[in-house]
Amino acid sequence: MLNVTATLIDMIVLFISIIFILLEKAASDYEILEWKYLFYYRTGMPEKKRKKNMIKEVTAITKVGLLVSIPVVTTMMFVKIFYKQMPVHWTYIYLVEATVMVMGVTSIIMIIMRFIAGRMFKRSERNSEDE
Repeated sequence: MLNVTATLIDMIVLFISIIFILLEKAASDYEILEWKYLFYYRTGMPEKKRKKNMIKEVTAITKVGLLVSIPVVTTMMFVKIFYKQMPVHWTYIYLVEATVMVMGVTSIIMIIMRFIAGRMFKRSERNSEDE
């Protein structure tokens, strides 16, 4: 029970760390993204396309991180399965639970970054109207 609790606490701390790192990355890239927004705005790009490009810019680093980390996580899951030599029934249960958890965490991270990107777009839009 202690091992499960320690693992759960580790996962929560790592998840919170990931979110804060991505928030800091987005905040540090805001000035660059604001210039890109102004460029898109002044070239006459439609609002829908500007928003799509801004969201793509903000979520790109998250997508790269997730694409690199998911194969590593998958490899670690298979190593753990082979190490523990679980029966086939428990192996399927473990794989399903791990897959659902990875997909869930990935979805939550992408939803948070999409929300951040939307806020950055609105902030850039307000700043460009002030000029």
